[in-house]
Amino acid sequence: MKPVLSYLTIALAVGILAQTGCTTTDDGATARLGGTGAALAETATPHDVAAGEYRTRGDYANALEEYHRALEIREKALGAEHPDVAKTCDEIALLHVAQGDYAQALEWYGKALAIRKTLGPNHPDVAATYDSLGWTSLSKGEHAEAVAWYLKALAIREEAPGRERNAVLNAHRQIAIVYQRQGDIAKALEWYRRVLEIREREQGPEHPDTVRDYSFIAAIHDSQGDHASALTWYRKALAIREKTVGAAHPETAAIYNSIATAYSGQDDYRNALAWYDKALTAYEKTLGKNHPHAAAVHNNIARVYYNQGEYSKALFECLSAYKTLVNKLGASYPDTRLVKANLAEIYRATTYPQPFDTWLAEASR
Repeated sequence: MKPVLSYLTIALAVGILAQTGCTTTDDGATARLGGTGAALAETATPHDVAAGEYRTRGDYANALEEYHRALEIREKALGAEHPDVAKTCDEIALLHVAQGDYAQALEWYGKALAIRKTLGPNHPDVAATYDSLGWTSLSKGEHAEAVAWYLKALAIREEAPGRERNAVLNAHRQIAIVYQRQGDIAKALEWYRRVLEIREREQGPEHPDTVRDYSFIAAIHDSQGDHASALTWYRKALAIREKTVGAAHPETAAIYNSIATAYSGQDDYRNALAWYDKALTAYEKTLGKNHPHAAAVHNNIARVYYNQGEYSKALFECLSAYKTLVNKLGASYPDTRLVKANLAEIYRATTYPQPFDTWLAEASR
């Protein structure tokens, strides 16, 4: 059976949100132009709009065609090294990423980078493009190249006047993620600990983001089967959460859930159930009994009972989760489908004579 983590727990575990492209700073470049060039450049905008609509519908071929038309107009109106030309290159690169054509995406990000370097080698937009190159290299499975790009971005951000803390921390996290994907857990933890050191020094040990970093590190240990180390880090996070927001809080409940899952990984089902119960109580008190977070905990409790061979209890808990998710998210939602699959697996272990779908239809009334 597969666990369903609450949305908040997923956010804690994952460590960082995936980038969707290059974020640059010069948004008023076209507006500052005057005369014929600006007027001609504005004729590219309808192509941008059309490209966006095609992309929304998943029609990447036509979206690319429209962005290429926009690019041709901007190069003619503004010059090949204008920042708006670089932004259009970004859009083309993103479409290639969406199609899994990472080699083409890297080529177009490379074109954007060459343009932005005319602003200076240490310009923030250059760092942002390094990020995009790193992210795309990672998606392509080129881990060494990804680390190299992220290190370039980090070097610029660490030396920038008025250093932006979050940008520096994000660069550290991205490098950690590359090593984690590569299976080099020691290196990943080294970089996550650098994040933690900066956070503790600049924001203090009780800052909410520091607690999240504890949970990131715990989640890595847990994913590697080192549940004892995971529990140590989760408890550090929990001590701060309970002190700052109290036991009856969704973020505290998320840590209860994570602790329970770590105990379950150790086959310590008594402690797992006790901590899942704490998580469920906190979620129900703060979010209500029919919230998807509470349903996720019911599913996780079902998994513990299933592992213990207590199939009737497991079926009850999993059915409770399923009913809530169908009601709140719909039958086609990914978590709902996952819980339904878990429910079917539990049902097959019982001695009920009815076909599963017949039983589920009756039980769901």
